[in-house]
Amino acid sequence: MATSGSALNKRPITLRKIVGLCTAGGFLDGYSLLIMSAALLLLVPRFKMTSGTEGVITAVPFLGMAIGALIAGPLVDKLGRRIVFLTDVTIFFVLSILLGLSQNVTELGILRFIIGLAIGADMPTSSSMLAEFSPDRLRGALTSLLNTVWLFGFVIAGLVGYILYQTAGPEAWRWMFVSAAVPALIVLIMRRDVPETPRWLMAAGRSQEAHEAEERIIGGEKIDPIAISAEHRGQYRTVFRREYRGKVTFFTAYWLVQSLGGAPLLTYTAVIFQRVIHFSGSEALLFNVGLSCLYVIFSLLVQFTVLERSGRKSLAAWTLGITVAGAAVTAYVEHLTPLLVVVYTIAIVASQLTVIPYWPWSVEQLPTHVRATGQSIGSAGGKVGAFLGTLLLPTLLAVAGWTTLFLVAAAVFFVVFLIVMFFGKETKNTALDSLEKAQTTSTKFKGEITS
Repeated sequence: MATSGSALNKRPITLRKIVGLCTAGGFLDGYSLLIMSAALLLLVPRFKMTSGTEGVITAVPFLGMAIGALIAGPLVDKLGRRIVFLTDVTIFFVLSILLGLSQNVTELGILRFIIGLAIGADMPTSSSMLAEFSPDRLRGALTSLLNTVWLFGFVIAGLVGYILYQTAGPEAWRWMFVSAAVPALIVLIMRRDVPETPRWLMAAGRSQEAHEAEERIIGGEKIDPIAISAEHRGQYRTVFRREYRGKVTFFTAYWLVQSLGGAPLLTYTAVIFQRVIHFSGSEALLFNVGLSCLYVIFSLLVQFTVLERSGRKSLAAWTLGITVAGAAVTAYVEHLTPLLVVVYTIAIVASQLTVIPYWPWSVEQLPTHVRATGQSIGSAGGKVGAFLGTLLLPTLLAVAGWTTLFLVAAAVFFVVFLIVMFFGKETKNTALDSLEKAQTTSTKFKGEITS
């Protein structure tokens, strides 16, 4: 067994394949989220859920993701990216099957919380791996692919959910949950071929293995032959040193508030259009699939063109401004008209484009020994925002109505716009080697002062 594993770990692997397998965690996250949106159309009447219970069942995975990210971040920096990379997808696979066997709301809530832990653990792991494998010129586009593939998971889940909703009867929600195990198993098998990142191996003092891993990767970044700091790997107190804490606070605040407004609108689109605009269940699902296709198309266009040309801050500012305007107009168009379809589509698509700058922002400002730890704080913040938003939206919609809901959404995105304008810094063209050199210089300087 050891021999075959060793042989497996020495085979050449292309950067394209690594990117695909790193972003696959985003696919599973998006799939899991939208398949729940489809399942809700059957789960609510099946278990006679109140709006409060519906909010808890939908939101609880986000709480699990926040905790999973915080637990995984330090482990990823201490133990390596690869071990967490394989463990989290294994847990996702098993839990997807168990979800389909749930007998009551309590079991659903517990299992969705645990699956959230696995998804949360994958975020700092995959984003750190993508950052460390990617060439400088492609880092922004490749790290933000996590969001696009996440949205692609939405598209596939929407199609699967629609087919099962139409054909599998009132218990179709079970097959919806189990269906997520299929891509998870494929990803689990294929991820075994992805090596540890050369940067982490160098930070762990395993320079020979780092060079061997570097040679295996076709098209990946070559590490500048400098010493990568291994000091205090995976410690939260290191992340909150003066040179890092402002950066971590910024991208965490950005992701938290953005998710507070963006995640619930995305998750509940089918439900909103079924209850307020009176779409049938199948019509609401198809509308959601159509929107998801637009997310993917526009995300790909933006991240491979605008992101590296205009920069992270400019893209964030423009997409946030469009989202605010679109949500404000949507608030006053409550009935099904061409205007509603247009402005809602603009608002929701723009809101998902605001996610793109977060991924490069969260990995381009921290050196290797604390990258996953710092990124885990940002990811946890985003999932706390998503948890609160998805928990509160059903009640807000039921009590306050359509207009108030979208005015609140516009206000939330305006706050994100202010965060970006006052605290956002451009990280376009950042080289990871420059972060390592700055850390090395800083460490030497502190040593000289101490001595």
